[in-house]
Amino acid sequence: MNGKIFKKENRLNPKAWWVDLKSNVLRVEDSKTLITIPKINSFGEHSKGAFFKMIKPLLSNDNLQLIQLDKESKVLLGSSNLKQDARNFYKQWKINNTIFCNALDTNIKVSKMGWNHILSSKRGKGRRSNSLKLLGVAKQMINEVEVNNFYLLNQKESLYEIEQKYGIRARYEDKYIGEQVVQVIILRKLNKQNRNEKLWFYSVHYRR
Repeated sequence: MNGKIFKKENRLNPKAWWVDLKSNVLRVEDSKTLITIPKINSFGEHSKGAFFKMIKPLLSNDNLQLIQLDKESKVLLGSSNLKQDARNFYKQWKINNTIFCNALDTNIKVSKMGWNHILSSKRGKGRRSNSLKLLGVAKQMINEVEVNNFYLLNQKESLYEIEQKYGIRARYEDKYIGEQVVQVIILRKLNKQNRNEKLWFYSVHYRR
């Protein structure tokens, strides 16, 4: 401050700090950009255990919510006329355009975007078929998976927009082939100028 150095760090042993951006007590009063970071939140040898604890749920499926399949989901999973049954299901699902996503605690759109992605020629035939079968499961997961149970999969940023893909994961039991893990992908676009955001159902697939 004012050209004065209050603390000089050792460049051979630099320090780093972490902060929970979801916390409600970070903002500096009367500032839209500054946040406070407690000095105690520093990385070090003691951080290894905390990191392992944080990623441990990602290494196992045991923590994923178990979905009890409803009639719609079972019909699509066992359909002998999959393309037509899936088309009829999706047409009904997107009638209201906007649905509530419990995991993200916000509304998302069900539109042609998701359908077009699922049937894209860039995806293999098996992947397209699996995604069509799982549309009922995807609907259940969007309705039922508990709030805040989602993962940031990737992010792209341009001059005017931030694009993110979120993953929502759950599992269901199949009496013939056992437990299956499914991931629903939600696409989010944020306008950096007016901060408006839009979210869409984008895809669903088995997570091997």
